[in-house]
Amino acid sequence: MLLGVLLSEIEPSPDPQTQLRLIADDGGAPVVEGAVTRTTPIRLTESTLPFGNTVRVEQSESVDLRITSVAGQPVAGGLRATLYGPADQPFPVIHCGDLMRAAIALHVPERYLDPGVWDATAWLREQGIGVVGSVKISAMTLAHSSGRGSFACWLHSVQEARQPAPDRLLYRLRVRKTA
Repeated sequence: MLLGVLLSEIEPSPDPQTQLRLIADDGGAPVVEGAVTRTTPIRLTESTLPFGNTVRVEQSESVDLRITSVAGQPVAGGLRATLYGPADQPFPVIHCGDLMRAAIALHVPERYLDPGVWDATAWLREQGIGVVGSVKISAMTLAHSSGRGSFACWLHSVQEARQPAPDRLLYRLRVRKTA
C-alpha cells in the first residue's frame, strides 16, 4: 500500500496547459478570468490600413495572466495577452496581481517546423504560457489588488524600469503637443 501511495505521488502530473490549448482549438472568444503576473510598457503604434491612406494610431501593452477560469469553469494555465485601444483614450494602469476579466480570442502560439528555427512555443511553455490572445481595453474589466504581486513580477518590473522606453516618451511628448 505504501508503494502505491509513493508511486501515485511521484507520477508526473499532466501538463496544466493541455486543457487551455483544447479550449483555444475550439475557437471563439470565451470569458477569461485571471491574475496579472507580468506587464510591459505601453507602446504607441502607427499602422496604415490596407487599401487606404489612413493611419491608425493605437496603444498596446502585453500582459501575462495566470488563468483561474474560462467561461466560468476552473482552468489552470498561462496566457500572454496583448491589450490594445485607441491612442486618444486613456489606457488603464495595470499592475502585477490585478485581477482581469475579458472575452479573449485564444490561440495556440504558432510553431514553425523548419529545422534549426527557434521554437517560440517551447520558450513560452517554459515561461508557463500555453496560449496567446488579444483584447480591446473597452472589453475588459480590471480589479486592482490591494496586495503586491509575486517576486517574479516585481523582478520583471525592475528589469523593465531599467530599460529605456522610447515609445512611452514619444507618446507623452505627442500628448503634450496636442494639449
